[in-house]
Amino acid sequence: MMGDYKRLISYIYSYEKGVKSKNSGFGKIESRNGICRINISVRISDILLNETEDNMLDVYLFNRKSGKVNKIFIGRIKIVSGCSIFKTQINSRNIDSEGTSISDITGIFICSKSFLDKKNNINIIYASEWDDIPIDVREFTQDAIITTDAADMAEEENENNVEVEKEEQFEAEEQQEQIEIDNVVFTVEKETEDCETCKKELEEILVAAENKSDSEKFFVELSGCYPKIKVEGIDGECIKITPHDISYLPKRYWHLSNNSFLLHGFYNYRYVLLCENTENNKKVYKICVPGVFHNKEQSVAKMFGFSDFKCNGQKEMMKFGYWCINL
Repeated sequence: MMGDYKRLISYIYSYEKGVKSKNSGFGKIESRNGICRINISVRISDILLNETEDNMLDVYLFNRKSGKVNKIFIGRIKIVSGCSIFKTQINSRNIDSEGTSISDITGIFICSKSFLDKKNNINIIYASEWDDIPIDVREFTQDAIITTDAADMAEEENENNVEVEKEEQFEAEEQQEQIEIDNVVFTVEKETEDCETCKKELEEILVAAENKSDSEKFFVELSGCYPKIKVEGIDGECIKITPHDISYLPKRYWHLSNNSFLLHGFYNYRYVLLCENTENNKKVYKICVPGVFHNKEQSVAKMFGFSDFKCNGQKEMMKFGYWCINL
């Protein structure tokens, strides 16, 4: 968080029977002056209507502590045809009355009550994470649920515990603000409950996700966030990235963000490399996972597509280097 301001726009994916599936929407988290606004637009499958009594799903923020997922209930979202919209505002410095701040939050989770009770048959949920740890949907049925003040307020429509002065300041600073995500720019005049506007915004973001550029533009975008470095043993320029950054690459490479070998290397060294080189007047890209050279590691690396080992000088047993895959 920079000062008292935080902004995050994150894709929300559907998970079907525990497996990450398609991009289904996005969440916008904006925190300023102790107030956090949460706006979610997501396409929810109509078949989930069969698992609800009131056509509603529960919305949670979550974080991870001591290896466990802690869910914080913030409200409910209605299943509608086309685009479901959820909006709320909470105390960004004390979300759960236990001192949890918005900077502690690592994702969004949306599901039916029957999923939490392990009575569901369809097994579709919606989630987004921004801590680079893959979501295991089974973890979300285990812990007690914490309720936020925002969720309590949602039960009483006329109650508003947010200071009016801060709210007006938040709205004034938000006007004419531009939000840019994956080359889609939206000019926000004012928050609106107009469903058609939200549906259009959702459609544009999903189209942008489906049509990420196949050119070297993704390297330019990421190198604007991370410094370029020279790595001994690897030709060209490299930047240190996280598995989450793979979402900036063309869609055909997104599966690498869940590649077990890549995640193993990232958890050990806290980074992977995205490298750019020129061969025969053409840009060539690699993802390189840090590790050491030995026969067992080589067999596992090949199994997951990382067949090339780069290091400074000759390959030697237990020598540090990088297991690489060409894009």
